[in-house]
Amino acid sequence: MHVAQNIVYLKEQLDKGLIGELLEIRANGKQDKRAGGEDMLVLGTHLFDLMRLFAGDAEWCTARVQTQNRDITLKDARKATEGIGLVAGEDIYAQFGFANGVNGLFVSRERQATVSGSWGMDLIGSKGMVKIQANIPPRIFLQKYGPWTEKGGSSNWEPVPGDPTTGGPENQRNTNVGNRVLLDSLIAASRTGGEPACSGYDGMKAVEMVMAVYQATLAKRRVTLPLTDRRHPLGSGV
Repeated sequence: MHVAQNIVYLKEQLDKGLIGELLEIRANGKQDKRAGGEDMLVLGTHLFDLMRLFAGDAEWCTARVQTQNRDITLKDARKATEGIGLVAGEDIYAQFGFANGVNGLFVSRERQATVSGSWGMDLIGSKGMVKIQANIPPRIFLQKYGPWTEKGGSSNWEPVPGDPTTGGPENQRNTNVGNRVLLDSLIAASRTGGEPACSGYDGMKAVEMVMAVYQATLAKRRVTLPLTDRRHPLGSGV
């Protein structure tokens, strides 16, 4: 997702101070029937990748993963329905700490889907707020603040000014633009020896954040990243 045309544009605008200093990132999964562990591994990894794009590598993680209103144990590990390995829990609340005081939050719980809306994230800055709705391509909105009155709030959401996908052909539901970026970047990297736009390292770091969630909840303490124990935290549960 982070090679999407408007995500690249958003990163440029954030670096120019679109919402001031980035303070917090709040992300939620799709929270459908896969809510919890499978949602985090299938879709949460995209959000973790974006967190890293905007805030850098996570430095620590604390988390609570539950099933049937109790904290998970190793016995709750199960194979995901999509053939992607072991998962656990239907209710996830995870916090991450990034450099410069940026805090991150990831939530996946089916009971919260209605109020959370589309899966994606909010970027909260010192001067504004951006909402990313995960889609193809992503939809990005900037909050315009208005005063509160006895009738309620008057703030609204508008497309980020200059978003290259708003109203254009890239606004159609297809992956052609992003796939072309990935392919061009991979070809260029093979010629120069550099890293492609979305590398295996990026994928590893997103999966590491998933593993940190399980390590933290099973240990009932904060864990630091990069993880020193590289084994799957649920590996001995089945």
